[in-house]
Amino acid sequence: ARIDGSFALTASANKSDASGRFVLEGFAENGKLLFSHRFSPFAISDGKPGQEAFVVGVPVSEAVRLQVARLAVREVSGSRSDTRTKNATLVENNSANGAVFASVRSPVGTYRLQWSKSAAPMVMIRNPSTNEILGIGRTGDLDLSQFDSLTNVELLFSDGVTSIRRLANTKTGVIRQ
Repeated sequence: ARIDGSFALTASANKSDASGRFVLEGFAENGKLLFSHRFSPFAISDGKPGQEAFVVGVPVSEAVRLQVARLAVREVSGSRSDTRTKNATLVENNSANGAVFASVRSPVGTYRLQWSKSAAPMVMIRNPSTNEILGIGRTGDLDLSQFDSLTNVELLFSDGVTSIRRLANTKTGVIRQ
């Protein structure tokens, strides 16, 4: 099991599955367990045989969300696990566009989103009106013109534990909170 990203957003929560093969745990900076959520992964229909994935909506209060410093996922049997720790660069630059991400105008007049993969290995792109997920970026570079049917797209930058939210105007390249 591997944690690719963790996003703070309003969504449907999953009930903890008492018979689930895996458990997702959130820990505070001091190591205190904040939550534990059991789940079962799902098969990837167009993946390799036996390949599985998981998307888990864990209900937590804003106070708990702000305390989460580390996420761990492990197989209940204890045979496989993965841990992600909050990246201070993403958190510290929460209000500074340039340090983690920026939009860059291309020669043809469109805008590209560029971001630090070390600070945020993953960005989720959503329609801010419908909350529909439009894509996931992992390369540090994303052409915003592919979303030009929308004026704005919501960007959720994740360090694997926490996320920060921004809106990007696909026409002007302006990124705002």
